[in-house]
Amino acid sequence: MKKNIILKILITCIMMFWFVTPVMASPIDKYAEPVPILSSGSFVCETWIDTTLDSFNVGGAGVNLTGADWSFSQGFVQYNLTGTFMQGFTISLDISGTMGAMGYKMEHTGNDLYMYMKCYDVHGNELEDLTQVIQIDDSMSATLSDTVSVQVPNYVKEVELYGAFTCSWTTPASRASEMVGVKVVLESESEPVEQVASPVITPSEPVPELEYDPDWFSPENYDENSIVRFGDLHGEVLVKRYGEDDDAYVFASLDTPLHHGDVIKTLPRSGAILSFSDMSSFVMKEDTIIVLDIKNERESKIGLVAGNIWINLKKMVEDGSMEVEMSQAVAGIKGTTFICEEKGGVSTLKVFEGTVELTPKNGDAMVKVNGGEMIVASYEGLGKLAKLDVESELQTLDKNTRKITEERMAESKSGLGIGSIILIMTALVLTVGVAIFILKKKR
Repeated sequence: MKKNIILKILITCIMMFWFVTPVMASPIDKYAEPVPILSSGSFVCETWIDTTLDSFNVGGAGVNLTGADWSFSQGFVQYNLTGTFMQGFTISLDISGTMGAMGYKMEHTGNDLYMYMKCYDVHGNELEDLTQVIQIDDSMSATLSDTVSVQVPNYVKEVELYGAFTCSWTTPASRASEMVGVKVVLESESEPVEQVASPVITPSEPVPELEYDPDWFSPENYDENSIVRFGDLHGEVLVKRYGEDDDAYVFASLDTPLHHGDVIKTLPRSGAILSFSDMSSFVMKEDTIIVLDIKNERESKIGLVAGNIWINLKKMVEDGSMEVEMSQAVAGIKGTTFICEEKGGVSTLKVFEGTVELTPKNGDAMVKVNGGEMIVASYEGLGKLAKLDVESELQTLDKNTRKITEERMAESKSGLGIGSIILIMTALVLTVGVAIFILKKKR
């Protein structure tokens, strides 16, 4: 009887280890001389329970790592990297960590994940509008993972990325923890420019001065046939009428009506999806502000004041036009999927598929940006067309948005949309039907 119980316990432990232990990236030799300079890998804190950094990855087309070393103490191991970056590209850090095996009389109290990305200007000041922080505390999940990333404007001098996983536990006599982490410090390859404040964007046709009406956003004013409405939202999303003070913002819900001249704002860890009548979608990420210029349905415009929006345009341009106006340039859209970013007076366009016509506001000529390309516009004018790190950008999107983007990219490569495929299949069925009918007649 006792043997059976012991056998069951052993089998259970083996299965728990099998399911909890992830597939690790290539382990780094922590004692190698010189220290290897690697953009990805894994390592273990060997103090007590072997807490593991299963994988880390430093991403970015313009990143060049030039140095590496280690930081050690009891219950702590950190891999430190230094190097350079090119402005205008996206830099990212993703990590995944797993807790070690609890021993006799050890009680697991939770796992923590802490990550940040900080950018600094020429004077060493932190650019807080670009700062990203992720913090997960006291999680009972055996493995935690996440990513921080940012597209670096031309006024950034230094970028610092950090990620750490911590496993904590108690015993009858003590409390302890093990931590594994990665720190990356990158310097700009080119001399950054002074930051210029982003001007306030107004719609192409200024909205007339309107007296504040508290019932303007009442659900009673909701119109299912409106050109645009909320398709989804999470966190804290605010709406106000253009020209009103910030204290006029109201909290939005799915049935909050949207009108010409409305200002929509997402707070940290919040987002919204705007659905247009032709099935076009605009996804607002956190800390984003836009102005709706939809007085004329055939000539609609979105004013991007700050933040990041993903656009998947459908049929609107067949009967009219759609534009996204940023501080330094205007993006004219022709049925495509892309991202517009507005940060600190720098406007960025990233195109996944299709073509976007970008017209700078400083008088330079319009440029066509195709799928797989990106471009940055500042007060100095347009930068050079650059290759878009599509895979890194896809990882910054939520699961549903990423799926739609990948589908649109696949359709673009094949040259066949769903509608085209249906027409072809219908034609084939009709052809086969006609052939069968003729054969029967001949018989």
